[in-house]
This record gives sequence, C-alpha cells and structure tokens, in this order.
Amino acid sequence: MTRIGRRLGRVELGSGSPQRSTPAQAERGSVTSVERAAQILHLFLPGRHSLAVTEVAAQLGIANSTAHRLLRALCRSGLLQQNQATKRYELSLLLYRLGNLAATTSDLHRAAFLPLERLHHATGEGCHLAVLDLPEVVYLERRDSDRTMHFLTRMGVRAPANCTSTGKVLLAFASAPTVEALLAAGLRRLTSRSITDATHLSEELGTVRERGYALSNEEGEVGTTSVAAPIRDATGRVVAAIGVAGATACMSRRSLARVVDLTLEGSREISNTLRASRRRIGAPDPSASRPEVSFPQDGKPALPRR
Repeated sequence: MTRIGRRLGRVELGSGSPQRSTPAQAERGSVTSVERAAQILHLFLPGRHSLAVTEVAAQLGIANSTAHRLLRALCRSGLLQQNQATKRYELSLLLYRLGNLAATTSDLHRAAFLPLERLHHATGEGCHLAVLDLPEVVYLERRDSDRTMHFLTRMGVRAPANCTSTGKVLLAFASAPTVEALLAAGLRRLTSRSITDATHLSEELGTVRERGYALSNEEGEVGTTSVAAPIRDATGRVVAAIGVAGATACMSRRSLARVVDLTLEGSREISNTLRASRRRIGAPDPSASRPEVSFPQDGKPALPRR
C-alpha cells in the first residue's frame, strides 16, 4: 500500500470500541477511506477554493468527526493544507506539482508542445490546447498573445464548451450522449453572441464537422474571435483541440484565413505525432485538404446565422 494509502487507511469510519479486524476487512476499510478522500478532493471546484469540516460532512453525508479525521489525514499526506486564520482546508502545492507533472508527461502534451510554439510564433496571437470536461473545456496549455490584449487561457482555466471554438470542435466530434449531457446541463451565456439554443448549437456543430474547424465570433468574450481544429489520437478519435484567439478587429479576411490554415496545420502535426507514437503510421489523414474559409460581402468571417 502507498504511503498515502497507509495514512488514510488508519482513519476509522465507524464508531464504538476498537475491534480486531481480519486482513480483508482492514483492506476494505483502507479502500473506503481512500474513496472518501478522493470524494473530498472532488469537492474543490472553480470558485470553491476552501472547505470547512461542516461543508465536507454535509456534502458527503458523514459525521463531522469523520470528516475532520479524513481532512487531517489528507493534510498529513501533503494533499491538503489548513489555513490557520480561517481554519478552512485548501489544496496544497503538492497537488499543483502533481497536476503539472501529469500534463507535462502525457503523450498529448509532448506531441503538442512544439506545434503550439510554432503556431504562436507564426500568428503572434494567444494559442491554446484544450480538452472536453463537460460542461466545459479545460485549457491544458497556452501561449500568451504578443499583443496587449490578454485572453483567459491560463492552464487549468475552464470555459463553457458552447461558448468557445475549442469547445465546439470537441462537441462536434463527440458522441451523441455527450452532447445530450451538455444540453441537459444547460447552455451558458457569456456574451450576447453565445449559442444557447439547442437547435442552433446542433446546426453549428454540423457546420464544424463539414468544414473541419470551428470559429467563435465574440461568443466567449466581447472583442475576441477564435479558431480551433481537432486533434485525433492513434484510433482517429478526437481527444483535444488546438486554438488561436485574437482581437476581432485584427481578424481581417486575409489574416483569419491564414490563422485557419496554420491552426489546421498544427492540428494535423499533433495528430500525426500521436498516431506515430502508437505505431499507427501510414493511415490516411482525413483533414489533409484545407477547408475553405467563406466570407460574406462585408469581408467578415462567415459565422452561423443568429
């Protein structure tokens, strides 16, 4: 058993006098404690950075004393820390380091690192790598824009999937149950252009599948236009999206067409690397041809009708 497992395994979930347990019972008790600890870690969400003992107890349906023992065990293991001023529990820097380690050692991160750097160098705009975690996308990697405008693409930051180009790409190639789960959760609105109608979103996802990339015209942030393309693993499944975000005023017809081209090139490069890493070299690339970017007479990007 791991060091953390041994520590958590000492937490007694029952009450009453200590009783001698069999090895099987002790093992089950350790597993239960680890599961409870994992449930506590899942309670931390964006906007909820700390927890009190009573909050943990209420959320998990356990006694305050049990919640306190589990929290103290997590602190001893280095996964949580207690704020001495507020007496509330917070995530530790150890979890931050483990999260970064997971990101930097994954096949996806290694495959995307150089293409993301090249995309940023070629466009000078904010570039990012995202995955789907319903009902949002999570940004795993990002490069800041060279311009004065800063976009909300810090690593680990989340955004509603229906409001971003990366989210629309991932939804377009997701399974029907995945999209249905998003619709059941409700479509959030960030700007007046956000897609919040199920029929409209379905039509938009169909368009994304047809052309092979997604556009977001101020749907997630006023003044920002973004482009995203799918990243496929060795089996051809879309597992992530690479995107570029820039000021709408700078996205002229010519510059946007170039950004779309570069984004598709980056997505193909990452996908090819993932295929090669799984010894699946030689499969045809369905996105090898460049989709055309269409523009109406006013010269602005052709986006779904409102």
